[in-house]
Amino acid sequence: MKGFNVLIVDDEIHAVRGIVAGIDWEGLGISSLYTAHNKKQAQSVFMNHHIDLLLSDIDMPKGSGIELLSWVRGNYPETEAIFISCHSDFTFAKEALNLKTLNYFLKPIDYHELELEIKEGLSKIQSNRDMNQVEESYLNLQKVYKSNQEKTFWKKLVDGVIPSSEDNLKEYLGRYDISFDGQTLFLPVLAHIRCSNNGKYSNKTRDERPFIRFIRKEVTKSQLAKTIIQLSPNHLLFIIQKPKVMKDEEQMMSQFEHIVSQTQGFPNHSVCLYVGRQSPLHKLVSVIDELKELDKNNIVYKNKIIRLDDYNEGYFIPELPKSIWMERMKTGPKEKILADIQKYIASWETQNVHVTWKSFHLFYQDFLQIIFYLLQTKGLEANKVFSNNLLLNGLENIDSVEEFKEHIQFILKLSMEQIHPQPDNSNSVIEQVKKFIEEYSGDHKLTRDDIANHVYLNPDYLTRIFKKKTGCSISAYLQRVRMEKAKHLLIHTELPISTVSLECGYANFSYFSTLFKNSTNLNPKEFRKKVTGRDA
Repeated sequence: MKGFNVLIVDDEIHAVRGIVAGIDWEGLGISSLYTAHNKKQAQSVFMNHHIDLLLSDIDMPKGSGIELLSWVRGNYPETEAIFISCHSDFTFAKEALNLKTLNYFLKPIDYHELELEIKEGLSKIQSNRDMNQVEESYLNLQKVYKSNQEKTFWKKLVDGVIPSSEDNLKEYLGRYDISFDGQTLFLPVLAHIRCSNNGKYSNKTRDERPFIRFIRKEVTKSQLAKTIIQLSPNHLLFIIQKPKVMKDEEQMMSQFEHIVSQTQGFPNHSVCLYVGRQSPLHKLVSVIDELKELDKNNIVYKNKIIRLDDYNEGYFIPELPKSIWMERMKTGPKEKILADIQKYIASWETQNVHVTWKSFHLFYQDFLQIIFYLLQTKGLEANKVFSNNLLLNGLENIDSVEEFKEHIQFILKLSMEQIHPQPDNSNSVIEQVKKFIEEYSGDHKLTRDDIANHVYLNPDYLTRIFKKKTGCSISAYLQRVRMEKAKHLLIHTELPISTVSLECGYANFSYFSTLFKNSTNLNPKEFRKKVTGRDA
């Protein structure tokens, strides 16, 4: 038994000293022993310290022990008590019993008997503690279980695993032990977190993680939503239950605006919040789908709150000057057509038109038609020049006008190099491929298709032009880069050879050692020792 605190109260100083000296408190496992000489002093001790056991005289001039214990019972009901008195009057004993004391000792005190009683009292306190801990653990487990059940229900509902019909919802609510008032309405809010320095091989998830944690924390702290669902690495869904009146909803919007304003503390990060409409549970998923579509079509706004009911469903339909652009692409130079296209896209902002992802898509389709036609006139088939990643998913990661302009510019330059082949035309592509390989050579899952997709070229087509310009295949160049990196790490670091293997993109240590020996005529251990004099 450890960690108990005891308070001794008696108006007679020598009586307190006697109890302090007469009991083996250390042997009983008492952490702290407090003393007081009247009711007011005792109350002060209670208000500043946790007290497990009270030993109190009954008859004191500034408030009796009975009055003190009555106050303790009203404020600290878990404290046990033992009364000490020089009065054998049954009235005192009866009042003590009514206040649920452990015992009633008459002065002069037999310290041995008091010590036994204190020991028994501490055992009772420990038993109560253990029982409370068990009960608290059980209640916590119940809360965790219920919370997990609710999270599972919401995730399955939003993912469409649980049908949204009213009858099915009643069945699943019962299955997950969840109940809502029949009139309960739900307001979904979708958050899209963006990190501007991302890309296929960038650490987008890692970059966004602190910002996502911040958004979650702020929403939880402001008690805006109890239910938060991670829909994707950069999408959070908040489900708010029934803002009762407009005043509540306006206050909620003000809190969201405050959260959005805090994004200044996260450079290169932004968030858009899409606020749905209040809906009964069976209509909630359809509203969430509308928010997803709204998010997909928003490629202009960042750090903004957009209400679903305020959204204009119309979108800008671009009309490309196809014949003019086609003629300029035929004749070149590429600088002129690049400037024309950049000017055309930039005009969208000055015209104040409603540009959406659909606008991008329509422009992209017409633009590719021009490219494909011109390639065909040169005897080139688009699917044998460009990667499927460009043809099928070219706009997948584009969500701003600036990114769209850069993407179109890149595709145009790439296309013009194929339409107007020059001796050094492929150099820019080759340099991009080399740079990409050098940057991501440590990724053991890096493939020829990944490299080709980075420059939006068909893998076979890229392999041909790469070998023509460099004299080696892409896979041979990748291996060469990895071996050079391995040499550098073996010479300039003390990393274990197995770690060097992983850093250079080889998960199989034996395969790495074989390739390294083929390259240097030495295995990694021999190479390090020969060059540095150090063993592996």
